[in-house]
Amino acid sequence: GKFKHTSPVYIPCLKLQHRSSVSDTTDSKNAEVEDQPDSFWTFQVTCHTCEPSPVTLSAKVSYTDDTGVSWESQVDDLSILFTDLLQPIPLASCWESHEILESAQKNAYRAALFDGLWHHMSSNKHNTCIISSKALTLPANEAADILLQEFGRFLVSNKKPEDDNELCQLCFLIFVPAQFHILLECHVLACVTLVHLISDNPHLVVFLENHLHELSV
Repeated sequence: GKFKHTSPVYIPCLKLQHRSSVSDTTDSKNAEVEDQPDSFWTFQVTCHTCEPSPVTLSAKVSYTDDTGVSWESQVDDLSILFTDLLQPIPLASCWESHEILESAQKNAYRAALFDGLWHHMSSNKHNTCIISSKALTLPANEAADILLQEFGRFLVSNKKPEDDNELCQLCFLIFVPAQFHILLECHVLACVTLVHLISDNPHLVVFLENHLHELSV
């Protein structure tokens, strides 16, 4: 499957109603208090990907009361979109917990990691990485805002273009669990936006190209 099997979540005791008695029985209103039934409960289930791709997850809930009677109910399917799989690149664990560390240092680390990964992937001799380029028909005055709105949380650098014909150059570094990466180098020109991308998972390139196409439609 595309996700690892998730073990069932057991809730050992779940009460819809709770009654509490008070010592003053002379007041009929306070003789017994009945809470309103809870309408829902929230809990979190962690899902681990085997193959990063969009998928629809299904789940069901089984109930057993104190008499031993059991029944099941189906819950709504959960659709995992391609964009739901994208995450910012994790920092070293010692950095994540370091509150004083300046954001500029973290950004410098991400930018250096971007350059290192790009060099490694582009020179990979085992053909496990794929490089692609795509031209987007985005309005020149809106292209940077559109890209930042879509991928802003993955931004590692906003470089000043050396070419006078280039308006903006943006680099994004994306982590896709469990162990994959997508790197984007975007060049915003007056007439077109060029996106060069590289990934260590060929399937991710296809998904991202389709997503970029939707942005330019």
